[in-house]
Order: sequence, then C-alpha cells, then structure tokens
Amino acid sequence: MTTIIDNNLKSYSPQEHRRSGVYTVGTMSFLNKADALIYATSTNQEISWDFNHDVFGAIDWTIPIETSLSELYRQRAQQLRDQYDYLSLFFSGGVDSTNILQTFISNGIFLDEIVMYRPARIINKANNYDTSAINLYSEIEFAAIPYLQKYMKDHRTKIRFIDMDTALEKFFQDPNFPTYFANVHQYSALQINKIALLATDQLWNNLYSRDVKVCHIVGQDKPRVFYVNGEYICNFYDDSMKTMCYANEAFSAKYSHVVKNQIFEMFYWTPDLPQIVIKQCQLIKAAAEKDSAAFDRFFPNLTKNNRAGNLEIMKVIYPDNVLEVRSFFATEKQPRAITAPQDIWLYSTMGDTIVGQIKDMIQHSTSNIADRLFLKYTMIPPMDILPKIAYAFYMSTWYHF
Repeated sequence: MTTIIDNNLKSYSPQEHRRSGVYTVGTMSFLNKADALIYATSTNQEISWDFNHDVFGAIDWTIPIETSLSELYRQRAQQLRDQYDYLSLFFSGGVDSTNILQTFISNGIFLDEIVMYRPARIINKANNYDTSAINLYSEIEFAAIPYLQKYMKDHRTKIRFIDMDTALEKFFQDPNFPTYFANVHQYSALQINKIALLATDQLWNNLYSRDVKVCHIVGQDKPRVFYVNGEYICNFYDDSMKTMCYANEAFSAKYSHVVKNQIFEMFYWTPDLPQIVIKQCQLIKAAAEKDSAAFDRFFPNLTKNNRAGNLEIMKVIYPDNVLEVRSFFATEKQPRAITAPQDIWLYSTMGDTIVGQIKDMIQHSTSNIADRLFLKYTMIPPMDILPKIAYAFYMSTWYHF
C-alpha cells in the first residue's frame, strides 16, 4: 500500500509529515518517493517535491544573518536536547557529522549516544591507503574512532557500533519486513541496510516500547552552491533524505510505538532554525567574493561546472578542529545509487539469499517506474546484475542569496 499523507502514519501531525518533504503528483501527495514515482508512471504525470518551502521561501536570503554560525550551531544542538528524550547521533567520520558532534562537545550539551554502522565482514579489509568510495567504511576506523578518542571525554555517552551484516540477517529472518518496506524510498543496498538496522536494533526498540522519543540526528547536508549568470543560488535535494524509512500501513499498525517515537532530525536543513543554512550560504558567498583568486578557488571549472567545490565550502562553514578529521582519513563520495561503489561489499560477501532478497526489493520498486524518471550512471560490476542502473531524484526550489 502507498504511503499517501492522508492515509498513513496517522499518529503523525501534518507538520511532521511536511518536515521530511512531500512528493506531489497531480492532486496526490506522498511521503515515499517510490510510491510517488509509481503513481506518476501509471498516470503519466510529472512529480514535484516540496521541502518546507513555506518556511525557507518566506525568508529573504539576501538580508544578512547577524548571529554567528557557531552560535546557530549551538542553538540547534540545544533545541534538539530540549525537544527530545534521547539523542542519537549517526557519526560517520565525515565533516558534517563531525561538526555536529563537536558542537555538542564544545557547548557541553549531552548526547545520549553516538552510533557508527559498518559491515563486520569487511572490517579486516579496512585500510588508510584506498581513498576511493569503495573503501568508504574505513572512515570509521581511521577517522571517526581517532576523532572520538581525541575529543570525546563525556563517558556518559554511549558509543555503539552497529553491524550492518547482522542487521540485514535479522531483517530478512522476519518475512513481513520486506513486505512492510516493499517500495524502497531510495534505490540502493545502503538504504535497505539502514532500514534493516533501524528496524531491528534492540536498544532502540526497547526505548520506543517505553514511549521514549528517540531523535536520530543526521548530518545532511552542506549547501549546494552554484554561480549562474552572475547570481549565487543554492538548493537542497531529496537524496539527502535517504535516512527516512517509510513503511506501509501494516507496519504502522503493528509497530505504532516505532512510528510514534522514532524521529529523524537533520541538523542543518531544518524548518526549526532555517537561519543555519542561510548563514552558511551568506558566508560562502562572502568568501568567494573576497577577491578574484578566492572566486577561482570556489568555482575552478566555471565554464563546465558552476557548482562550488565542497572543500572550499567546508573551510568556510566548519571550524579547523572539525576539518581535522579529514587529515585522519577521507574517501571519495559517490551518489547513493543502485550502482553505488560503496555497496560492492554487500553483493560480494552477503551470500546469494540475502543479495537475492535485496534485488527483489529494488526490482519491486523500480519495475513499475518509467525509465524517464531515472538518472543514468555508468554501471560498476557487480552492480550490473540489477535491473536499473541509476536512481531518481527531484530538486527542491532554488534559493537566491
């Protein structure tokens, strides 16, 4: 069944639906991308996505935000601490989640737990010399852990490693779970793995059952800043919502305690404090316009690619001790598509049964979606065994600043 806003997750308020983005096809609105794409295919209509434009679009992005970025980060951390019973940070060792962690540490705001997930089957292959996306999970070993050892001093905070392999095995042991999440919100093995770990983790399930509101904090995402026809513009796109898992009504009925108490909050892109992203963009623009050399650093390939480079952006919006994590170890980042190279470990190590079930879930979602709604990428073996070679996303509104 589809996750249409009016018919699913009834314990959520309309505003909570809208906070995570809404897909619209004609007169129908959906929480789940796959449901929306399938409906768009069957009705031959276009699809749009709205991420809190009523909040972000109501602000004049050209008016300077006077509050410092570090203070806005602090306000956001305190906002989450005041709002939820239990704060759980997904920490990857990348700069986005590192900045969140450092914000809590620097301001003495308590985090209940820090969670890192990785495939146990490939821990022994972790290395600090392969910086390709295939070696993504080595960032846990060589960036996240060293950073925690250096800066995390509050021993009340739980530090947990979740084995993605075990989560998948538990997930597929329950024949109902693949049905509950039949239409995958994102078309990648990583997304299915996240669904599995969120659905099967015993600590979280115990908290949900006790009516404890667990806030899962995610670090998506840095502003995507472009320079087009003499103007600076920024956008946020729905692929950054990959952590969200929308099940059908059957799951919502049986696991109402999960639906009620499993809350996802993006730290940066939030309607509760839109000034964060606006301030980030304003600082990026100011840094790029400092002089012609600075502009060239931000936009080195302006004739071919008008998007500002992430490294230059990070230097502006994150402090030095956050950027230090990149000096420990950092890999390339690739699109989270069906053919994502960071998922090769799964197809090569998990065994035919689980791989087949994952392929079936993706096939179920994609088989009823028109090719026109997919972006194309080069296939990466062994990913070419899958029915589609790409994923679909639709940009939200662009903002001028």
